[in-house]
This record gives sequence, C-alpha cells and structure tokens, in this order.
Amino acid sequence: MAYKEDSSTVRGFVALSLPGCIREFLGEAEENARAFLPGYRFTSHDNLHMTLLFLGDVSREDLRLVSAALRESASDTNPFTVQLGLPGCFPRSQNPRILHVGISRGEETLSQLANSVRAALLPLGYSDSKPFRAHITMARERKTGPSAAGSFSGTGIASVWQDSFVRTQERAPARSLSWKIEEIFLMQSILRPGGPLYVPLERFGLGARQ
Repeated sequence: MAYKEDSSTVRGFVALSLPGCIREFLGEAEENARAFLPGYRFTSHDNLHMTLLFLGDVSREDLRLVSAALRESASDTNPFTVQLGLPGCFPRSQNPRILHVGISRGEETLSQLANSVRAALLPLGYSDSKPFRAHITMARERKTGPSAAGSFSGTGIASVWQDSFVRTQERAPARSLSWKIEEIFLMQSILRPGGPLYVPLERFGLGARQ
C-alpha cells in the first residue's frame, strides 16, 4: 500500500476510475459550463471518479481489514460495461449543491457492486445512511465567493449544466461514452489548499478469485 507510514490514519474512500476518453469528454462539458456557473467549484479532471463508499478516517490497522473485505467483495462481481447517462443536480430543487452526470447502461450492476462493498465493510464500522446513486460528481457549490445561483434559479442552473453536456455531445456525436468496469480502488484523499489529491492505495480486480 502507498499510504504514509508516519500517519496514524488516512482519509479513505472506495471508488471506480474513469478512462481517459471519458475524462476528456467530461472536461469539455465542464469548460462549456464553467463561465456561466462561477458559484461552483469544478472537480479537477484527474480527480474525476465514481465513489462507491466514503470511509472517512481509517486507521493503519483497519486499512488491512478494509483491503481484505474489498478483495472478497470484488471477486463476487464480474467485469461489466457502463455508459454515461444524463447530467443532473443534487438536490433537484432550488439552489442545487452538486452538479453531476448519471449512469445509464450498467446502472443495476453498478448498484449491486456498491451494495456489496457496503455490506462487506459494514462489520468494520463503515457505512452510509444514504442509498447509493450512481453518478460522477462534477462540481460543488462554493462555500464562499460568488453565489452559486447568481442570476439563475435552481431550474436555470440545471438547464445550463444540461446544455453544456448536450453541446459537448453534438461536437462529436459518434464518440463512445461507454467503458468497462474491471476493478475497484481503495483511495486516499489528501486535503490541500489548492484542492484534494486522490491517491490509489490498492486495486481489486472484479471476478478475480485469489
């Protein structure tokens, strides 16, 4: 594992990575929307991912237990294909706090994988009271600075975000927005003034019995 030996805990989460072509597409959609939504802090292209479960602070001892549980959970799901869905917001009403992109194809299997991970880690004390919703977080409302809504209502923000996604698709209509999920990652989040750094600690191949 790549976590620092001089640290008693790491800030961890379980995630799925995105291929470069999907990062590139989402980065273009982000650029189309950024100027119109100054009240949102967009995720760095390198940090884009799908979270299966946020763990919070994890001790060095627990990291080994978490790894063992994730290895077993990953082995129970075979590789599968997913496809980007529609852009959206959380919440869907006024003043959305998060801009995201959903998943269409493969969403059921993805949810099963997330629930398997959660069930495997629950005995270790890691859980999430919210049901899993397959999505890629693209931006979060800024806590300081310009108002997120600005001159837009919640509906207007959702429309701007959706339009940026559609315009990006129209520029390359034949571009594939699907990819294969073959592994899950145990990640470390290192908080920095300029934004978090996400570091993979360990990967677990789907369907890989060891």
